[in-house]
Amino acid sequence: MWWLASISVSILALGGSWFWANRRVAKERQQFRTAIHRQQLELWPGLLWGIVASVITSGIAVSLGVMLPQAIGLGLMGISAVTFLLGGLTFSPAWLGLAGLVYFWPGLQLGINWIPGFASLIGLIALAQAALIRFGRVPVASPFVRESNRGRLVGGYRFRQFFWFPLVLPIPGSWFAALPFWNTLHITAPRFSLICLPIILGASFASRKQLPDAAWRFWPRQFLFGALMAFAISGLAYFDVLEASWSLGLLAVAALLLGVSLWRTHFKGQPQLTQTESGVRLLAVVPNTPAAKMGLVAGDLVLTVNGLAVSDNASLYAAVQSSPTYARLKVAQLDGEIKLTEAAIFEGAPHELGMITFPEETHQ
Repeated sequence: MWWLASISVSILALGGSWFWANRRVAKERQQFRTAIHRQQLELWPGLLWGIVASVITSGIAVSLGVMLPQAIGLGLMGISAVTFLLGGLTFSPAWLGLAGLVYFWPGLQLGINWIPGFASLIGLIALAQAALIRFGRVPVASPFVRESNRGRLVGGYRFRQFFWFPLVLPIPGSWFAALPFWNTLHITAPRFSLICLPIILGASFASRKQLPDAAWRFWPRQFLFGALMAFAISGLAYFDVLEASWSLGLLAVAALLLGVSLWRTHFKGQPQLTQTESGVRLLAVVPNTPAAKMGLVAGDLVLTVNGLAVSDNASLYAAVQSSPTYARLKVAQLDGEIKLTEAAIFEGAPHELGMITFPEETHQ
């Protein structure tokens, strides 16, 4: 049962990441007639950095003697799998703290010695998530266009980056002798074995108002706060300040609060990107293109090209054609600053400038 669940979650993590990467490319081509990142950039970073983070986390967990009942381990894998399958909604490991509620399942006799270790593990996972977001590869921000309540076109961004996180945890067994200091942690198993507990970390959310960098920077701080809460609950449970039911209940409440806080990322802030009649607003910039070399970024407003005022895609590319090998742009940044920039372009291919703008037709 355990190994079947482990293999299933691993296949789900890798196969699902491949699916969402291909879906992103298809959606971008449907709406903008080109893919911003044509490669599946979400897949390999999720595999590589997830393994690195899991090795570090597993080493700490084994040192702490975090031994979980099988039902709790299956609960962790199950919650991560379900939230991953709901990847169109806000996905995050914030909900993993709910796995402790399995303790209240009628008929299960799980004891209470595992509770401090479980809370510590949730804290370690939250720290790993914060580190992956902060120091790992920033996920692809895929733009989308929607119509606001006032009938104006507004831009937003979807993020999906998942990490395969194969935890290795000790269980009672015969492989290794118990570590000397486990007695001080109230762990009485004389010997132990190891078992793989793969879960899925990462994030899936849509920022409807914030620019990509601002939206993504919000997540590490939230997970760091969640880790501190989990460690505090672990300490209270270890020193018997809280009863088992209170410890698990507080951990579940903390998980819900963190999940709701992250879900609010969808709506945080004021709309930044709206279609305008004076200039052409950029939703994104394709890497390694003339637009990228000119230092253009999402949110920039192109005012003139080669001295000609632009107001839509047609006038933009007509202005580029007036000097088909070189483009000189006057751009207004979101903070109101005006900048002048220029770069060589591909002759006869103005559509390859790499500027992603509001499309003539929108597809939700």
